[in-house]
Amino acid sequence: MKMTLLEIVQSVLNSMDSDSVNAIDDTVESMQVADVAREVYYELMSYNDWEHLYQWRELEAVSDINRPNFLRIPDKVSRLELLHYETTDDNDTKRVISEINYVTPKQFIDIVRSRSTGENNVEVIKNNQNVEMFIRNDTSPEFWTSFDNEYIVTDSYNKTVDTTLQSSKSSAWCRVTPEWDLINTFIPDMPEDFFPAYLAEVKSTCHVYFKQQVSQKDEQKARRGLANVRRKERFDRGRTWLSYGRRGPWPHSLYGNGR
Repeated sequence: MKMTLLEIVQSVLNSMDSDSVNAIDDTVESMQVADVAREVYYELMSYNDWEHLYQWRELEAVSDINRPNFLRIPDKVSRLELLHYETTDDNDTKRVISEINYVTPKQFIDIVRSRSTGENNVEVIKNNQNVEMFIRNDTSPEFWTSFDNEYIVTDSYNKTVDTTLQSSKSSAWCRVTPEWDLINTFIPDMPEDFFPAYLAEVKSTCHVYFKQQVSQKDEQKARRGLANVRRKERFDRGRTWLSYGRRGPWPHSLYGNGR
């Protein structure tokens, strides 16, 4: 069963024989427990790849003629799995949206530096680390990468269509980090069957932090619950691969910048 933040705090306080509260800000200790609940939530979420956190999002336009092949990754995006971009040109009779292929930063530099800067359709553009990239300006993007986990760069853009890459023409399948609201009624965004393990982990952590003692019962519950959830996730993911084809690992996970 899902629980509100107040219910989580009340349950933890009860397990520590602390004063009961009617709101998370009633006491200093209740606020500290709420902070631990947030920390544990984001820690657990960092290594549990919940499907419901994935969604299609537009990337953000940079609109800089000196960086025409740049798009910014939105805040709260922690993983970018697929990138699509509209590649319609004058000869097309309908809109064309293509998947842009991810390559590592090293592969990207190898690709773009194989081009001749003596050609009129090749521009020298520097990334945010001042590394020169030889970017084509007469064709839609084919490859993308990120050097800093904040911006993606593509190997080309078509300046006869747009002078810079457009947010409205991009669509990324990505994992978005949920917000945490420090209010009584807030419900952490996680699968329902994960709540018992999560609550046990919060209790175990609070016992160590505030009581300087280990709660063996909660430690065991947390370990057992986390193991069960991960087994279920592996089973569900394997079933998805059997049904739709294995998606494979994400070589282009984007972490950092407070995401």
